[in-house]
Amino acid sequence: MFVAYFSYGSPSTRYKLFAGRRIVEVDGRPTPDLDAFIGAVRGRADRSAVRLKTVTWNGTVEVITLKLDLHYWPTYELDLTPDGWVRTPIS
Repeated sequence: MFVAYFSYGSPSTRYKLFAGRRIVEVDGRPTPDLDAFIGAVRGRADRSAVRLKTVTWNGTVEVITLKLDLHYWPTYELDLTPDGWVRTPIS
């Protein structure tokens, strides 16, 4: 799972999960692809803590504990369809 973008003020910036990192585990569960990542975060309660094992662009491994903020920063997936971008909530 690759972090390609973050918004200022989001949990990502508060916990220093910046673009360019790869998330390789969520709470000890490997996330080799998007489906595995979504499966690991689906159903989490607002304000719950998530432990992420990340790898930076130069191979440095770091573990970040991040608190979700689903009220202001809900989890969703963006898909490009023939009709344009579609936002699908992940709950």
